[in-house]
Amino acid sequence: MKNKFAATIALSFVLLASCAPADHEQDGMPQNLILLISDGCGPTSFTMAREYGRLVTGDGELVLDPYLIGTVRTYPSDTRLADSAASASAYACGVKTKKGYVGVDSTGTPVGTLLEAAERAGFRTGLISTSGITDATPAAFSAHNMDRYAQTETAAEQIRQGIEVLLGGGRSFFQTVEDGGTREDGADQIEAALDLGYAFVSNRDELLGDARLPLLGLFARDHMALEIDRDETDQPSLSDMFGVALELLSAGEEPFMLVVETEGTDDAGHDNDAAANLREILSYEETFRMALDFARQDGETLLVATSDHDTGGLAIGTGGYEWSPEVLTPIQVSTSRFASHLSRQLMEGGNPDDTKAFIRTEVESLFGLSDLPAELWREIDAHVDRAFAGGRTMGAIADLINEEISRRAGLGWSTSGHTGVDVNLYAFGPGALRFRGNQDNTVVGRRLAETMRLDLDAVTSELRASAAE
Repeated sequence: MKNKFAATIALSFVLLASCAPADHEQDGMPQNLILLISDGCGPTSFTMAREYGRLVTGDGELVLDPYLIGTVRTYPSDTRLADSAASASAYACGVKTKKGYVGVDSTGTPVGTLLEAAERAGFRTGLISTSGITDATPAAFSAHNMDRYAQTETAAEQIRQGIEVLLGGGRSFFQTVEDGGTREDGADQIEAALDLGYAFVSNRDELLGDARLPLLGLFARDHMALEIDRDETDQPSLSDMFGVALELLSAGEEPFMLVVETEGTDDAGHDNDAAANLREILSYEETFRMALDFARQDGETLLVATSDHDTGGLAIGTGGYEWSPEVLTPIQVSTSRFASHLSRQLMEGGNPDDTKAFIRTEVESLFGLSDLPAELWREIDAHVDRAFAGGRTMGAIADLINEEISRRAGLGWSTSGHTGVDVNLYAFGPGALRFRGNQDNTVVGRRLAETMRLDLDAVTSELRASAAE
């Protein structure tokens, strides 16, 4: 019996190994690196997207699924719950640091980043984010500061790093106050970038029209629009930016490194907006598909995809043994964008009765919500009255709508902040096997450096020598 059991277990491992895609089992040393980071995205969001896909198309598998190879612990050095700054710095630098710190260790001392080491090793480099390009995650790869919100300083640092492609939001941190930005030093960093030879683009048509290296693209004053709201703008999608950057960076004979962040997963998680979160995952998956297609054809590119932390604490099946992804299908706009529309009415001199009537019309057409309980309408009306009486925003109405959508879908949220859940890690290509298992985020950073043969310590020594002069 014992031998029979052992034989059965051995056969099971053989069958499991034979089911794994062969291209997932590559080892070796890559020439290029594509690193995708879904900000604030925990494992449950991927489950939601997978089940939604099964409902809509009948396909119950995400493109990412075969390449799940590990999980990552995300905590920083000073607490148990990460922010983007500390976790992205762990990926970028291979060190633990405090919340709010970017590109520095827990003492505030600058440390070398993967992107800086890649530049010094002759790589072409790119940095993409649907947040401001100066926000925490991209800043962790391209700047050194104990304050993640010192974004005007980050902007000036980024364009002098030699990065060949910079695409995202955050235009206000490059522009002076006189030009509608936030810089009080009078040093317009878009002009500085042009002086350094950068081409500059500011909308989707310009990006897709005639982009060249080096390239700076700033498509929003701060964060770019959520994917569910993007059609209201002239902004490119995440896959638009990725496609242009990949084409430009891979055209030369040099190796390249491309770091890509989607911010909307985090924004939607903070809002507890399930439909917006879903659309962000689907956009992220399309970008992963593009990266995977390139890596398969190229054969020398390591693709790694992970998250910096989880946001919102999404749960599926809070109402029992069923949940209803079809509730998310008709939703056409984020609740934060809807609240902004309502606030605009408030600022433009509207009145409570017209706003209440507008909400009643739009809640069904934009969100697919019909037959709202009378008690919920009373709460919404009360918030409208308070907003017009005291000049408040309409954010509380967005919260009520999100709660109702989640209730009908059988979804729940534990927080509007971050959680400590381990996040997924996906990998494909030469070196992928190095990322198996559950590991700390600093281990991921160090393994990325080792796999790409990048010397973080040399960059750190250079930074500290420069600071001492």
